[in-house]
Amino acid sequence: MKQIIDLERSLKYINITYFSERVSQADFDKWMLKADVLWCPIQQETVFFSQKEIYGKTKMTGNLGDAIKFGKPAVFPKNYHSHLGFIFPEQSDIIKQFQELKSFHFDFQKDYNKITIQQKLQKVLGDLISI
Repeated sequence: MKQIIDLERSLKYINITYFSERVSQADFDKWMLKADVLWCPIQQETVFFSQKEIYGKTKMTGNLGDAIKFGKPAVFPKNYHSHLGFIFPEQSDIIKQFQELKSFHFDFQKDYNKITIQQKLQKVLGDLISI
């Protein structure tokens, strides 16, 4: 948190909004709609019922769903594995990366509409049945 506060204070043309405590869903939604880019400095690993989980491989993060729901590009740690066109590995100059991604456009409606998701799910389930 201290690093985020220090970074925010050092910037002239970029605003970083952060919360040190949980916010209401309404406030969360409001801020997500205002955002240009999501920065998701998630941990690499966690443990669930004594089982090691690796984000991006064996465990999903809610940040991914937030990026889709709100139609925002997202920056994840370099070690987060994703082939999605709106997820970007964190670069060493994060401020420059934010500036570049501010004008990035990804057509979420094309890839994440109800019909497309339903077709993909049907294919996955069909493939499972034929195994």
